[in-house]
Amino acid sequence: MEPAVPAGIRSRHGVCVLPMSRLQAFTRETGMDHESTDTSGIDVRYVANLARLHLTDAEIDTFQGQLSQIVDYVQTINQLDLTGIAPTSHAHPLENVFRADEVKPSLDRAEVMRNAPQSRDGQFIVPKIVE
Repeated sequence: MEPAVPAGIRSRHGVCVLPMSRLQAFTRETGMDHESTDTSGIDVRYVANLARLHLTDAEIDTFQGQLSQIVDYVQTINQLDLTGIAPTSHAHPLENVFRADEVKPSLDRAEVMRNAPQSRDGQFIVPKIVE
């Protein structure tokens, strides 16, 4: 069962995908559109706290510098002319390959239960692992 996903967001392969219009609106509202992205506004210490990471001051300085380089590179990529190119989530098209749900010969239940260390009413009895 897939976890609940907020309205307007669809889930694909366990990853929430924000429609481009919502993403653009979000980046405009937060002032983080690619023209105005400034890594000094991204607090590495705050993000580390959200991720439950304990970083030293030296690590925070290192990661802040690395984050700056990443954002600068993304800004360089954003300068490419992508008119007429549809956004994609993968380099190659993906689709699930499902086989038909057909009943096929299987092991005999009685034979399988004879090999079980413990069984009751046609089910395996296993040790309790959660208190």
